[in-house]
Amino acid sequence: MKIMKVQITKIIEAPADNIWKTIRAYDNVESYIPMVTNSTISGTDEGSERVCKIQFGEQQAELVEKLDLVDEENKTIKVSIINAPPPFSGLQNTFQVKSLSDNKAELVISTEVDGTEQATKGIQDVFQMTADGLKKLHEKEAN
Repeated sequence: MKIMKVQITKIIEAPADNIWKTIRAYDNVESYIPMVTNSTISGTDEGSERVCKIQFGEQQAELVEKLDLVDEENKTIKVSIINAPPPFSGLQNTFQVKSLSDNKAELVISTEVDGTEQATKGIQDVFQMTADGLKKLHEKEAN
């Protein structure tokens, strides 16, 4: 298997600072990721953990993540998934928000996957769901 980069880029009609605050808070992911039914955090600094209860159709699972990096200046966090069903366990996901104008931002979610095309597609779908959820949440606030 070869390492493949998975990346989603989404333009959101909202200030970058607002989107960054949501991602940076590290909590309440269920407000923008529909498959997360509940999440709890043990802090918001590097090394903190987040436990998410997730539901895919009939399947339920628990996902444990660790906050590896917080870069306030570049509006970037890196999160490692330390326990989850395949293909998610072991991934390190990067979330970055870039300001394009006062009321427009670019969200980039990326990771590297050592897996099959099917696994890569599953991860891409989750990133797309996350980006769509953040877009919906923030564009609703802006109107």
